[in-house]
Amino acid sequence: MNKRYTALALAAMMTVPGLAAANEIYGRAHLSVDYLDNGDDGAVNVSSNSSRLGFRGDAELDYGLTAIYQIETQIDFDDSGTEFATRDTFGGLQGDFGMLRLGKFDTPLKALRGRVDFFGDQVGDARNITRNRAQGQGFDERFRNSIHYRTPSFGGVFVDLQYSTSTQDQYNANNDNNAFSASLSYREGPLYAAIAYENYSNESGLDNDERDMIRAAVSYDFGVVRVAGMVQTASDPDDNAYGIGARWAVTSTTGLRAQYYMLDADDSDFDASLIAIGVDQRLGRAATVYANYAFVSNDDASRVTPFREARTAGSQGVAGEDTSAFSVGMIYNF
Repeated sequence: MNKRYTALALAAMMTVPGLAAANEIYGRAHLSVDYLDNGDDGAVNVSSNSSRLGFRGDAELDYGLTAIYQIETQIDFDDSGTEFATRDTFGGLQGDFGMLRLGKFDTPLKALRGRVDFFGDQVGDARNITRNRAQGQGFDERFRNSIHYRTPSFGGVFVDLQYSTSTQDQYNANNDNNAFSASLSYREGPLYAAIAYENYSNESGLDNDERDMIRAAVSYDFGVVRVAGMVQTASDPDDNAYGIGARWAVTSTTGLRAQYYMLDADDSDFDASLIAIGVDQRLGRAATVYANYAFVSNDDASRVTPFREARTAGSQGVAGEDTSAFSVGMIYNF
């Protein structure tokens, strides 16, 4: 009940002038109907894919500063269950010095992947390969209890630094479960390029005490065609992943997409490769419909599916069996 009252109170604040600095209520309804094959059985599913509702705003302060905040929660349209403030939620300041914020939000390493993934939050999402949760890596996460600083942009170059005092608990007596993520990015005109590093220390409940990852990505927009690629290497286990993708703007509202990602695991029995193809059609400024097909080839011990990540209808597959999915979906931004 408290979560419900909190949401109603925030919504009320948005509608009464002077009570809050907020100036925007936003969200996304992203639903799909999918045929999912886990390597053993296939069935039709309805999925809500990183659908969300958010409140964000800013207010000018003294000394050239601006206060910023955001509260964002996942909304599962295919079910009644959700919690409040589950996604990027923070408060902070920005100005000529850059941006400083506290809260829970995507790491610089995760943000890098999002800029080059042509199937983000859909069947064929690159995280099905790059996250590699089956072997306990679990990168592409949000840091809890985190402090983030972004420098101003110098000719398109900027740096992100993020530190979590504890990824496990709100209070930690010795910061055993701390983590760090950083990136160096260039974003100017049609070119985007970035490199990121992330480290987790002494995670409780996991077999490995420390793990890290280096990831690099680049994309270039030629106008009609945008291409992108990413490569990463991780420790414990010592796995590598890489991929490439492209989107072709057939018309001003219609696009064709394709991407390929490969997991080169330290134990070759866990190797996997993903290929995804799709077509999308914009229906005005706020809505897009799409159709995707994705296929994963698994080695003997691998259980990767193209539909586990960022979806309510997701699961691992059967070890050693190929998996696939066909999806028809709609994204409505408001």
